[in-house]
Amino acid sequence: MVLFGFRKGFFFTLMAVVFLSFILVSTSVWLAAQKQVEARVSSKMEAFALEQAALQSSRESVASHVEFIGRRALYNLSMDVISEGGRKIDNVPHEHSINKIFPTPAKVQAELCSIIVNGTRFADDATILAEREDTLMHWVDSLNKSTNRIGLNFAFEVENCGVQQSDAWHVDLVLEANVSISNNDKTLQLNRSYDSLNPIVARIPINGTLDAFITLMDYKAHNGEYGDNTLASVWDATIRQIYSSNNSLSDLAPVLVGEGSRGKGWAYGNVTSSPGLRETNPGQYLLFVEDVSDYCNEGEEITAIFEDDIAPGECNNRVLDQFVGVIVDGAPSNVFGTETEVYGECTCTYFTENETGNCLDCASRVSRVEVSEGCAVSVCPDKGNTRYANLVSVPFVTTGMTGSFTSTHVFPQEYVDSNKAVLIDSPGWCNSFEPSIGHFIYDIEALRETAICGYYLEDGDAPSFLQRLAGLRPSSLGGSAGVETMLVGMWARDPDSRVDHVYYGTSIDEGKIKGMPGCKDVEMCEDDNDVPLGHFLLDLDHSNYYGVSELRCEGDECDSNACVE
Repeated sequence: MVLFGFRKGFFFTLMAVVFLSFILVSTSVWLAAQKQVEARVSSKMEAFALEQAALQSSRESVASHVEFIGRRALYNLSMDVISEGGRKIDNVPHEHSINKIFPTPAKVQAELCSIIVNGTRFADDATILAEREDTLMHWVDSLNKSTNRIGLNFAFEVENCGVQQSDAWHVDLVLEANVSISNNDKTLQLNRSYDSLNPIVARIPINGTLDAFITLMDYKAHNGEYGDNTLASVWDATIRQIYSSNNSLSDLAPVLVGEGSRGKGWAYGNVTSSPGLRETNPGQYLLFVEDVSDYCNEGEEITAIFEDDIAPGECNNRVLDQFVGVIVDGAPSNVFGTETEVYGECTCTYFTENETGNCLDCASRVSRVEVSEGCAVSVCPDKGNTRYANLVSVPFVTTGMTGSFTSTHVFPQEYVDSNKAVLIDSPGWCNSFEPSIGHFIYDIEALRETAICGYYLEDGDAPSFLQRLAGLRPSSLGGSAGVETMLVGMWARDPDSRVDHVYYGTSIDEGKIKGMPGCKDVEMCEDDNDVPLGHFLLDLDHSNYYGVSELRCEGDECDSNACVE
């Protein structure tokens, strides 16, 4: 009995040992398998991290990131140039030349590189101009922390940084850099070199960036050596942001929307067919008249809208002369006749042509003269031209064509219905029969919008954005990268061309432009008129460049509205 019990216990002990051995072997196998799985997972994660780091450090990815942070960097750079320039104007008496107010081109480029890479003004100047999050090194640090978690080390070393402009609306940051990724045992997993032949080029848009040139030049004009010290700080000067115009250069030229056979003078205003506006703000409007008899007495029973006492051949100037000008829809009729006068033994026969019907400043002229046989035409006195009926003192244009005139531009009704603004323009202040004299209606809103809103336009003779930061140095020529804007406001009212770099430079051959701010009619445009905004002028080169040379207001056109033949 004892022996049997012993054998039974031994058997169970043996089975336990075998079972435990099996468990240990199974666990070892499982652990080994798990280690292999973990190794494979770790390898895959490392490969994935390496792949992602490689993608993020590609030329395209780095350029995209620099473009993103570069917008803020350009803004910070402009702010710093304005602040430093204002400080120099305030603290350095009699040293207000452009070269001493603005940084050199080399400093502009070095500062932009330093702001983008480190957030500081220069490598040897720790002045912080950008938040850490807005720098290239912050991006590098963030990428390195991500790769460190799985045993990789990321390095991005900038070897060289340059700045240039290849077009008007972008600043190109050119980086030469080395990129490397290694594991913990310093085995190199990735190595890239972006050298001078194969650099990273980030194209940073300048839209929305401050124009330091205009702000400092305005502050210099007020608080400089010859200023009146009316501004408390440079930030009280004009602040202009750079935005490209929606209009192309060709869009700025006047658009001919109507052409007439008669007219005098010029004026700009919104078109209306409602004479009642004379009681609100008639000086803003051009009155559109379909039938002159609604306002003028042609010698019959008058049916004018305003039943005032009007003598035959006169107009209700209580209405018409209150508007800035008049557009007559429809041509007058011409009545032909003859008049005979005797001078000594000679008989002079005058062939006359008189305007009647739908006319203002209705004109009469002698088209030709015949004399009796044996007499010279010179014995017949020159009758000249006269304006005998429906006289008005404001500019007007008659849009219809008669006789030999043919209309190529019929005034669109939409301008009347929508109260759109136009410029009516006839040379001189006398209604004339001459067919060679043009009477035009222009749409000039594209040019006005560009000037009033301060949009920027490309011009090869203008400074580039980088040259503006350096005070137009080293040259005033921007080539394909040149941009300019027009100055409108009380802060820029000197009698110089309103193109900014010309206004603050050398302005010659200036001419007032009809219909532009400060020159919407002859009274506003007169030389002795103290217009708060000043008169809008362009130099001859820019008048031609913008296609408005025919709108230059010179001589009697701008100084008088008298009819002198």
